[in-house]
Amino acid sequence: MDTLNDIIARIEAAVDTDHFDFVQAECVDELKAAGIGSEAIAPLLGIYERHPVSDFGMPGSMLHFVEAFDRQTYVPLLLASFARRPAAHTAWALNRVLNAETDKASRQAMLDLMKAALDRKDVEPEVKAEIQNFLRYQSQNE
Repeated sequence: MDTLNDIIARIEAAVDTDHFDFVQAECVDELKAAGIGSEAIAPLLGIYERHPVSDFGMPGSMLHFVEAFDRQTYVPLLLASFARRPAAHTAWALNRVLNAETDKASRQAMLDLMKAALDRKDVEPEVKAEIQNFLRYQSQNE
């Protein structure tokens, strides 16, 4: 677990720096090399929560790592993260999940979660703007 915590700390220390993309990719490679798997999902999502308006790439090495796991593994963790602390990047990740979601009830629950974030006072205007864009996009795909 020290390896995971050390890697998470290195990623977090580099957020919003000029060399973040390099550090993020290097650290994700280290997670893989160390055989660290789904136990890294929640700590990685926590970085998004603590830095809700930071640029993590499109989608960035961290999200690629998370999305490499099956939906049953990462989507519940993503939903819990978004419910705790909506962030621009988790909104984007949730939109990506919605793009592939075919179950109407699950889809509606995710849309409702996004809509609820718009009424929260602890959510930054930039994050709300991203959520509104994704909700607009999703409404065109219904």
